[in-house]
Amino acid sequence: MKEFCTSHLIKQQVSDPYIPQQNGLAERFNRTILESMRTILEDSEVNKQFWNKIAKVSSLTLNQIPAHGSKKSPFELFKGRTLPLDYFRPTGNKVSYVILPERSFSKLQPKDSNSSKEEVTISLIPNSELPPTQDPIPELTRVLRERNTQVKPIKYTHLTTDPKSFKAAMNSNEKNGWKTAADKELANIEHHQVWEEVDEVPASFLLTMWVFKTKPATLSASERKKARLCIQGFSQIEGVDYDKTSAPTGKFTTLLVVLMLAIDKKLLIWQFDVKSAFLYAPLKEEIFIKTPEGSTRSGPYLRLKKSLYVLKQALANWYDTLTGWFEDINFHQSTSGPCLFIHNDHTSIIFFHIDDLVVVGNVEAFEALFLNRFPNSTAHDPDTLLGMDVNIENNLIALSQEKLIDKGLDMLGLSDCKPVATPLLVGVQLLKATKEEEKEFKKLNLNY
Repeated sequence: MKEFCTSHLIKQQVSDPYIPQQNGLAERFNRTILESMRTILEDSEVNKQFWNKIAKVSSLTLNQIPAHGSKKSPFELFKGRTLPLDYFRPTGNKVSYVILPERSFSKLQPKDSNSSKEEVTISLIPNSELPPTQDPIPELTRVLRERNTQVKPIKYTHLTTDPKSFKAAMNSNEKNGWKTAADKELANIEHHQVWEEVDEVPASFLLTMWVFKTKPATLSASERKKARLCIQGFSQIEGVDYDKTSAPTGKFTTLLVVLMLAIDKKLLIWQFDVKSAFLYAPLKEEIFIKTPEGSTRSGPYLRLKKSLYVLKQALANWYDTLTGWFEDINFHQSTSGPCLFIHNDHTSIIFFHIDDLVVVGNVEAFEALFLNRFPNSTAHDPDTLLGMDVNIENNLIALSQEKLIDKGLDMLGLSDCKPVATPLLVGVQLLKATKEEEKEFKKLNLNY
């Protein structure tokens, strides 16, 4: 198959094991073949041990039927010819065949004793005028049982039973933990003065929703419950509830340059995490919400003064708030990227991705300003940046994604698989293409 595809410039794509959803067309055809096999086996009363031959009959028959609006069958399109109708015969027809006597037979042996037997036609032999003959099926001396191999299902340990609503959380067995997490979230929102009560009934308002999640235990922290109040942003109307929605985010290449510069110049590197970042961003539009479940506010409606999570403009508002503060403390935006800021006296550099900041240089002065502007946030040695684990030791920086890889393996049930250095097949040798081969490949105009 591989040689055929290569010679016909066909690119093979394989699906993951035990995930038929990735190959829907082929799986649907397999189902058609299987249903045809069952029908033939039931009608012909052929023994199930010949299922492979019945599969060939089903496939050959189905490939004689025009499909997808074409007047030609798949067999004719592929082979360039058709099969005559007298080639096909019903499966299961009884035929007779003759056993020729061997020379060792006695002359006194009856001429017609066991000289012919009845058998069943199983398959078709090309270019044959009569159905094929089969050797008689010997009588079995032992009882055969159908074997049904049981395969244990993959255990997806990443699946959780976190509640999907505030009501479900309050009715769960872990009510106290979820209640504490929700109260903490509401207290944080009140502390940032995100909303205010209104007396009048607004012409339009947005609904809120609670998102509950169990944070798994780590080396430095135990398992904990987390609750987040979000806006149902899908109901916002463009031009009324929001205008600008997009905002730049930090690039991996920019981060690498900053880290390499810090190592080369032997500058101090620190990481800063803004807690509840969006709650610091003022809201320009006038947006009303229905008082969320669990809130102690007495009024039925609230007016938002700052951004809440899932608001379409929340990210853009946070970017404007953060970069505006950078300019206030004498940092200017670099021409190399919208998420890279340099101090006016070139003593410090800031790289940020949403609410994660990396500062190199005079980090002590920046830390004091940062914690004063964003209380309850954290400042520490770099540990995780853009989903990568960071380890700085002996003036060297090591970046890895071991946790992400382990999480992916766990989700796919491959935690115990054998690792390999390369995804290629064992023994595959790659050769550099010649100039002539490169020219021929470019003529194909393939986006590869």
